Amino acid sequence: MGRSLGLALYLMSAGRGGARAGPPDWPPRPPGTLVWFDAGGAASLRAVPQLAQELRRLRPDLTLLVTWPGAGAAAPQDADAGIIRTAPPADRLAAARAFLGHWRPDAAAFSEGHLPPALIHAAHARGVPLFLVNGRVPLMPGNSWRNAPGLMASVLGRFRAVMMTDLTGLRYARRAGAPRDAVEAAGWLDEAGEPPGVTEPERLALARLVGTRPLWVAAGVPEAEEDAVLSAHQAALRLTHRLLLILVPADAARGPALAARAAGALDGGAALRSVEEYPADQDSVYVADTEGEQGLWYRLAPVCFLGGTLAGGGPTRSPAEPALLGSAILHGPRGGAHAALLARLDAAGGAETVEDAEGLAAAVEALIAADRAAARALAAWGVITAGADVTARAARLLVAALPAAAGAAARPPGPAAG
Repeated sequence: MGRSLGLALYLMSAGRGGARAGPPDWPPRPPGTLVWFDAGGAASLRAVPQLAQELRRLRPDLTLLVTWPGAGAAAPQDADAGIIRTAPPADRLAAARAFLGHWRPDAAAFSEGHLPPALIHAAHARGVPLFLVNGRVPLMPGNSWRNAPGLMASVLGRFRAVMMTDLTGLRYARRAGAPRDAVEAAGWLDEAGEPPGVTEPERLALARLVGTRPLWVAAGVPEAEEDAVLSAHQAALRLTHRLLLILVPADAARGPALAARAAGALDGGAALRSVEEYPADQDSVYVADTEGEQGLWYRLAPVCFLGGTLAGGGPTRSPAEPALLGSAILHGPRGGAHAALLARLDAAGGAETVEDAEGLAAAVEALIAADRAAARALAAWGVITAGADVTARAARLLVAALPAAAGAAARPPGPAAG
């Protein structure tokens, strides 16, 4: 595709910036095949481990270069997983050419709405196959040039595939000028990873101990939300008298104080996990102040509240964890870095937003009925696991665009993960 007037003007402006060769500590480009993934948002960044794993399953010689604006000299590296992380270049032609000249990517994927026109133009001019994944509305947000005549169509026309997250995005991309046969409503990349593990004998022992008691878990609760969670549990106890709350504090050191506080504030006592107590029949709260056991609590409790969403900065733990392990999700209005995922879960009926302690109590009471909790958990599981299929498809498209591995033919892409 040629240049539009908008792209020509943009490139003229982008050509005025001086070269930025990149951070002085750029590592050498590793030998072999390199795919560049520009993470345009938090959801795409969380999907990196799964995408890297799928790419390397298809092409073991592959390295994944990940850029995002928050990366810098201290960006974590994962050499064993074949991942290099760094900051992206400025959207100036000289900086783009320096970046591309150093890394020489064999294929590239941009994500969400982040579409730097000069960088995309320079990569396309080098013959780099380009893909858009996790495409969401709006594209090119915050760029004052985005409505320049033909600019968006010129940029989108340089992508071999435009994988928007939903039908709204598909229609938006087509109206913006993307080739109709290149655009699809694919969904989101997998950001779940592996669910938290569990020691099965311990799960069985606790399940036998709890028996038929209804229970729910409040996971990763910060101090500022402790009163709200305890208040919600007290309200729910009025209708469900044997209800047990598994309360997981965000700070495990608060366990003893929290157990004493719960015992004094609620009907019934409180047991403390860190001193190897188990909930007795009269206990209404089990304070789980130990590390590394989140998988156990999600597997036991059919209903989960995500701490940090009422008075914090967002969930202290990923919503994908309870979704993968069959626990129906409740959360407050503060989504933080997980806002996009929570919105998708809400829309699918896999999660519910509550505004305060009263709303949390009402939602817990409504979900304690096993069929309601199971339906919500199934919907959440569907949202999360769909990402694995999207990741597999994106990886196959990228690998199909790569040159053959040195000394051997490239491994042919396999069927989509089911």
